[in-house]
Amino acid sequence: MLRPVLPPKLPRRLEPFDAATLADGATLDGHSLHGELIGGDAEGLELVECRLQDVRLTGSRLVRLRLRDVVLERCDLSGVQLDEARFERCSFTDCRLSGAVLADARLRHVSFETCRLDTASLRMASLETTRFADCDLEGVDLSGAQLPECQLLRCQLTGADVSGATWRGTELHGSRLDGVIGVLALREVVIDPLQVADLATALLAASGITVTDEAAFPTSEAPRRSRR
Repeated sequence: MLRPVLPPKLPRRLEPFDAATLADGATLDGHSLHGELIGGDAEGLELVECRLQDVRLTGSRLVRLRLRDVVLERCDLSGVQLDEARFERCSFTDCRLSGAVLADARLRHVSFETCRLDTASLRMASLETTRFADCDLEGVDLSGAQLPECQLLRCQLTGADVSGATWRGTELHGSRLDGVIGVLALREVVIDPLQVADLATALLAASGITVTDEAAFPTSEAPRRSRR
């Protein structure tokens, strides 16, 4: 049985803070962020018990970002570099992370609801008790990632690279799996009955098995062996 994703815990009152003033190594605790930091560079940031609404961080470099008990709503993180990020008890709702880089990230108790992560990189990332629901994950790079006992529900995974990923007990109900790269890595996943045909076709193709209506030479037309 999967463990539930724990929601962020926020204080009743949050102090406003302008995202444009974020700087290296800053630690914010109990703040409500607004504004934008487009193409900015702030390394080693830590946000604790914060809320981000309509914040634009497009193309920024936020390496080793730490988020704990953080809510993000309608934020734009397209193309953001988030290498070695650490997220715990965070929720992303209606956010855009297209092309974002979360290589070697560590996520624990994180939820993504109706978010765009198309062509994002989660290469070698570790996702523990993480849920994606109704998200666009087309072309996402999950190669070498660890996603045991997670949920990817009703997501678009067309063209996703899952080579070498670990999926033990992960639920993929309602998700599009056509064109997945490295489909043989989808071991021990849980799917719904409607996904059986598509996944079976992909697995057969990846295994080099060809399915045809009849043999190349039916029994009555098989070529005879010459007698010596």
